[in-house]
Amino acid sequence: MGAPGSSAPQAPDRALPVGTPYLPSGKVSPGGVLVLFGLGGALAWLVGVVCGLFTDFIWDFWVFPLVCAFGTAFAAIVGIRAGKCRNQAVAAAAALWCVACTYGEIHRLKNDAYRSDLRATLIKDKQATPETAEAVSHAKILAEAGSDDFGSLVRLRARRGLQATSRRSKDGKWTVLSGWGAYLYWIVETGLGALLALFLAVNFAREPFCEACGRWYEKLEGWGIRPEKQDALGRALAGKDFAGIHKLVEDRPGAKDLKIEECPRCPEGPLAVSFELPRPSWKGLRATTAFQEFLQREDAQRLRTTLPGLRKQAKPPV
Repeated sequence: MGAPGSSAPQAPDRALPVGTPYLPSGKVSPGGVLVLFGLGGALAWLVGVVCGLFTDFIWDFWVFPLVCAFGTAFAAIVGIRAGKCRNQAVAAAAALWCVACTYGEIHRLKNDAYRSDLRATLIKDKQATPETAEAVSHAKILAEAGSDDFGSLVRLRARRGLQATSRRSKDGKWTVLSGWGAYLYWIVETGLGALLALFLAVNFAREPFCEACGRWYEKLEGWGIRPEKQDALGRALAGKDFAGIHKLVEDRPGAKDLKIEECPRCPEGPLAVSFELPRPSWKGLRATTAFQEFLQREDAQRLRTTLPGLRKQAKPPV
């Protein structure tokens, strides 16, 4: 019986279909590790150079941490793709290495800028020479910090303060974070870069990879899922029942509802299929969950014969 006032009884909720996703092999060659850490670290260092230098001319307290974070994550992803890393632990370690390269270089450049600012202040004395300014600035740093190393200069910069706004306030002053405020900002900035790099690196290491050919899978597009057919499509893929799949999917150029990936060298090989599956959510809010199905060679061949437009998109062996 339906609830009072309802026009029809409510159908019981059905469990969402569960697919069999692609599982990475966890492999990475010694040469791949060198490429991963070498190329990723070099690109991350370059990101640090660009961000460290540009912040002296164009500074935004909120935008630049995001730029640095995305740049660091991009460096890690390039290293993972070039090194063909399918091991998530190695990918995570490489992401942290990229974070160290980026933010370490930013602080090194800021330390050098601190020394330069101190020398420039001292050399304004008419009787001073560059040599005496260098000696005095070094002596002043030693007197304040006890050392001229990396960590000591970072502490001096924290004590000096970090400009937190790109414009002066109404009274003509800058908003400055000093002491623990500067440390907290640097921790948040580095943590943001680390979280983003780790998340993307681990996910990219799980992307489908052809162990036989040594190539990453490439995405094919152009299929739309007919309205309200996501659940039926998930059940058909999970049950390997492709006979009526043409009634659930339509060949539509430019559509990205259904994502299909295959090895560019194996047009008859396995396929990775995924799409967003609507799921019940709290208080009726719209939500989706990713449905993934990895089809082995025989099942992939059957799908190619029934899914409209799949064969004509498949690329010839390279």
